[in-house]
Amino acid sequence: MKIEPDKVLVVKRNGEKIIGRKFSKPGSFNIDGHWVKVDGIKYQLDELTAYQDTKAYYMQFGPIWVKQLKRGKINLFSYDQVTYNSMEMANMPRKDETETHFVFQKGDGKLLELSVEAISELLADNKRAQDEFNAQFKPGRVILPKQLQNHPTVLFDVIDIYNGNK
Repeated sequence: MKIEPDKVLVVKRNGEKIIGRKFSKPGSFNIDGHWVKVDGIKYQLDELTAYQDTKAYYMQFGPIWVKQLKRGKINLFSYDQVTYNSMEMANMPRKDETETHFVFQKGDGKLLELSVEAISELLADNKRAQDEFNAQFKPGRVILPKQLQNHPTVLFDVIDIYNGNK
C-alpha cells in the first residue's frame, strides 16, 4: 500500500487501516517490545498484519516481520537471520553469521520464500525478466541462499524488469 511520504500506517488483522503522522516503537532492549504506536495509540504486533514507519513498509511472515524492498506486480521483501557462534577461542574472535532471506509476493497473494526454480517460475509470464534471472542462477543447479544474498542486484533488476521499472 502506498501512502503519502509524511504518513505512517498500521494494518489490523481485520483489514482496518489506520493512517497517522507519528510512529514509534520500543527500542531493542525493551522487554515489552511487541507493539507500535501511531499518533500515541498503542497497537500490539499480534493484532497487526503490516505497518509502515517513516522508512519502510513491513509485513508479517509467520513469526517474522519482513521489510519491503520492491513494490509492484511482484513485491520483494527480506529479513536477516543471524547465527551466533558461541565458541570463542583464545586466538579467534567470535564470528556471527548473517544470512539475508528474500520473500516474494505476487499481487496480493501470500508471502513466499522460494527456491531458485520457483522464482524462475514466478517470472515465467515475463520472458525478459525470467531469462535475465536464469542466466545468473541457472535453475536445476544446486543454489544456496547465500548465492541469492551475494547477488541481490540481479534479483532487484529482474523484479524491476518484471514490474515495468526497467
